[in-house]
Amino acid sequence: MWVLMALLSALFWAAASLVDKLAVNWEYRTLEVLPATYTAGFLVVAWQAPRLQELWQWEHILSGAILAFFSLLNAFALLMALRCGKIGLVSIVAGSHCIITAVTAQFLFQEQLTWAQWCAVFGSFLGLTCVFGANEQAVDSSSRATKNPYRWFWLALLAAIGSSGETLGLKFATALSAGAQYALIWEYFFASLVCHALVALYLVRLRLQSSLFGAMDGLLTGLGMLTFGVALSYGPASLVATVATAAVLFRALGGIIFFGDRAQSRQWIGFAILIICFIIVQL
Repeated sequence: MWVLMALLSALFWAAASLVDKLAVNWEYRTLEVLPATYTAGFLVVAWQAPRLQELWQWEHILSGAILAFFSLLNAFALLMALRCGKIGLVSIVAGSHCIITAVTAQFLFQEQLTWAQWCAVFGSFLGLTCVFGANEQAVDSSSRATKNPYRWFWLALLAAIGSSGETLGLKFATALSAGAQYALIWEYFFASLVCHALVALYLVRLRLQSSLFGAMDGLLTGLGMLTFGVALSYGPASLVATVATAAVLFRALGGIIFFGDRAQSRQWIGFAILIICFIIVQL
């Protein structure tokens, strides 16, 4: 069950990424898209929430605030890393969240993995490296990147920490009543407030088209977070995070199918490694 839910969440996240790619191709700024993204995500996770009186308990509010912090850290650090680094290199470093999550979960949750499962965790990172390592397209060659050539690395690492923190925080939230749903509601609520405040601060003009992209992104991401929470309630965080890297596979295949991207032989090898690792984690 947890494998199926993790794969389903990865599929939703990959679809959300393809929506983001459309928005980028149409030159919409990320700060235009994010408010609608988190607002739509809030509506998805709050839909048919049981026993609303429990929503106001302090542990749900606190866990939601923590999740919102890591979620925003991931979103903004990844955006800033892409502005001063290369897509392939940034994606590899940001993808190290599967290893960070597995190692941290050993201490926080005393999760015990077999040697084969550890090989699958590191193998999935190797597969991700093969998939993204072939893409050396520069996103931005600004002067800031030349002043600090390693800035992209530290920002991408922050994004990986944000992703891992969100996963581990959601794992903690599954121990609360009603699972992680209440924490997710507060996460999207707080993140939406922050994004709207940033838009107001920078006086960004929200266009209907950008909000539609954000709404589609939020709906898909919210569904992905719900299924991801279900996966964490059934399986260990170390392995759920590893299987969730299938989003990389789905995202790349979506680019090939819908955007005419051409995969190199190295990337096909990466796809094969990822699939093998997803099978090994279930052993």
